[in-house]
Amino acid sequence: MTQTFLTDAEVDELVGAYEAGATLRGLARQFHIHRLTAAAHLARRGVTVRRAGLNSAQAKEAARLYEAGWTLVQLGRRFEVDAQTVRRTIARQGVAIRPGGRPRRRDKRGSSAA
Repeated sequence: MTQTFLTDAEVDELVGAYEAGATLRGLARQFHIHRLTAAAHLARRGVTVRRAGLNSAQAKEAARLYEAGWTLVQLGRRFEVDAQTVRRTIARQGVAIRPGGRPRRRDKRGSSAA
């Protein structure tokens, strides 16, 4: 990643956006910086960084979508959190986590191809 320096005005904008509800990932994309750099700017300005995670409604929706076939990565992108955050959240709700890796291909008869 190319190093990007933010001006004081850009850091002010970053802080304002975060305080208005933007996520670290969203800020990182917006300002072309790493999310940890965004967090460091906030810390230097005395802003408490919110704990990443899903609220109750998001957790229920994530569990429903996962059971409908969505992947952890897809859910992480949708909710702007890490896939492992989604995994922990839905596992705590009793959702069985599918084995990792790519899904096995099926041949035309419907049986698994080796």
